[in-house]
Amino acid sequence: MFLPAEVLQEVFNYLDTGHNGLSTLFSCLLVSRDWCSNIVGTLWSKPFYYSNAFSKNPNSYKIIDTYLTCLDEETREDLRNNGVNLPVIFDKPLFNYEIYHKHLHYRTFISCVYLWVQEKSAPNDDNLSELIMKTLLKLFNNKSCKKLQRTLYIMPESNPMFYVQSVQGYLISNVNRIWVDLHVPRFFDLLAKNCKRVEHFGVLMKDVGRFNESGSIDVAKFITEQEALQSFQNIYLTSTQDVIDALKSQAHSLRCIEFICANFQGCYSLDGLAACHNLEILRFKKCYNITVDIISPLLEASFPKLINLSVIETDCDVLHRWAESLCLESDDDFQDERIQFDLNYVRELMLFNKMCHLCNESCIYPLTTACGHTFCKECIFYHLSIYDQCPLKHCRTELSNTKYLYEHPFERNDALISEKRKLDAEKRLLEEMPIYDGHLVFPKMTYTFNVTEMKYHLLIRSCLHSRYRNKFGMLLSSRCEYGTLMEIKQIDFNDERNIRFQAIATDRFKILSSGGTRDGFEIAKVQIIHDEPEEEGKIIDNVGNHSSTISIHELTTSQLINMAREFIHGNELVSLMSHIHDLATSLGEIPENAADFSFYAALLLPIKDEERYELLRIRSAKGRMQMVVNWIVDLRSQWGTALIKDFLNFYALFSWIITFIRDFWFNSVVNFFFLRK
Repeated sequence: MFLPAEVLQEVFNYLDTGHNGLSTLFSCLLVSRDWCSNIVGTLWSKPFYYSNAFSKNPNSYKIIDTYLTCLDEETREDLRNNGVNLPVIFDKPLFNYEIYHKHLHYRTFISCVYLWVQEKSAPNDDNLSELIMKTLLKLFNNKSCKKLQRTLYIMPESNPMFYVQSVQGYLISNVNRIWVDLHVPRFFDLLAKNCKRVEHFGVLMKDVGRFNESGSIDVAKFITEQEALQSFQNIYLTSTQDVIDALKSQAHSLRCIEFICANFQGCYSLDGLAACHNLEILRFKKCYNITVDIISPLLEASFPKLINLSVIETDCDVLHRWAESLCLESDDDFQDERIQFDLNYVRELMLFNKMCHLCNESCIYPLTTACGHTFCKECIFYHLSIYDQCPLKHCRTELSNTKYLYEHPFERNDALISEKRKLDAEKRLLEEMPIYDGHLVFPKMTYTFNVTEMKYHLLIRSCLHSRYRNKFGMLLSSRCEYGTLMEIKQIDFNDERNIRFQAIATDRFKILSSGGTRDGFEIAKVQIIHDEPEEEGKIIDNVGNHSSTISIHELTTSQLINMAREFIHGNELVSLMSHIHDLATSLGEIPENAADFSFYAALLLPIKDEERYELLRIRSAKGRMQMVVNWIVDLRSQWGTALIKDFLNFYALFSWIITFIRDFWFNSVVNFFFLRK
């Protein structure tokens, strides 16, 4: 079936969904001549965007080879005379690829040229790199490309071996759109003097401090130097007053303004925004620290051409009511054909390159605070459960109100990437588990520990600054093979010599191999172990009395549990043991499943930890209950009827005396202090 070129182009634009759509587009390229001629323009409109994962693809520099074949022979000869190793070209390429180029991802462009020079010529030759860049930029700017409206993306990459070179003077002169990350050093040195007719300007401040006055001043200066700026969009701009004032200089031409996750702290007025009377689109999304005084000029202004007004998840109720009162169209997805910035690229940058300041790794479900810093969702929530300030020492902004935590621009694939990172982090934890020894702990119970040894101080602090900072392994002793995974819930740094923390035991593990030491404490490769599913079951209360003549191995799991429950509830000594254990361990409610009840019962019996430790090895609830019931049978035979009765009476009296003295002393102290007041 024949489809017009216009229809094919619409289909291919729909398939152009970032890096995920690259393989699909490439497959379509091979279908037929018509498909190839229509899709090649899409693929080569932003080639450096598709190759921006160059560090993972060592052959990405070959895109430079393709562009060099598009040069005329005179230019190629000049390159050879300047030391560039170019092969002789007998056939011109099938397409003029340079005429399709619409979006220059400048950072990746520089990196690909740098890699090409390393591969083809002398390594680290900056002169050759600059010569190649200048030649290709002229190619993109030739007469056949003059009518193209280009977007210039100036973004950093995660690989630190490259740097943005100052090539002022030969940037593309007909650039129509600019997307800037203010984290790029000397960004405004890269904008040539002829970049004064930019129509669309977008700025991203991925990771700056609470305020970035110099960055905002540079943005404001660039805005005022434009001749006819039509749209302005910012993401995570943290100091906005200078920028807003600069918008007044473009009041006659501005048609669209968007603020996304912008911090208006320190602003005093939106006069500059109110002066833009030709606005057609105005959007606020997840903005904060907006007060009534700040927006008062906006409420009094007139926007006769305004057709789209959106205020989404912004903390100013007055601004919301003003938007609703105008009864204009609202676009929750922020998609409009007049805004052509590649937000997919921005989302990828933020998700792939954003580093968490707490765990120093790429973020998992990134959240940004009101002071403009980004962390893993789990990292920042755990930190705020202990402190109410920004974790960064140079900031320390109070963050007691967690409504000022915002997710980054988010898509379905972002969740998959974050989930993969989470699984990778969990796998890495099992490869390098920090080991704390000296205590026997059982799953599903909460314990309180006082840490005095320096190596365990370092272990706890290391956990707090790792990807899953609140997890470590606990062993009874360094000679043990089985242990329990602990998760820190609360921590208190009383002084430099003493750390007190509360942790819950989650899963059991087996040590596979030792990983040596780190900062004095042991690390090991471990494997999480679980009970066989068919061995677990709900506790059955009414099973009936078991016969004393039946072997323990012939009893069902429910019968074994009932034997243990009868002994625990009918024995005052065990009840006293339960009270003593609660001083250091939160036993909680009696577990409702056999797997957890076996550990609960064992903890109440007066036996040595070395004997209890054997329960960690057994991978069935019935096997552990058989061991518990064996202990109960042994205790009954050892104690005897008369002895246990006298022993219980003694402990009951002792417990009553201790309780009486404690209550009397406490009441006396309290009354003494109240009388003094």
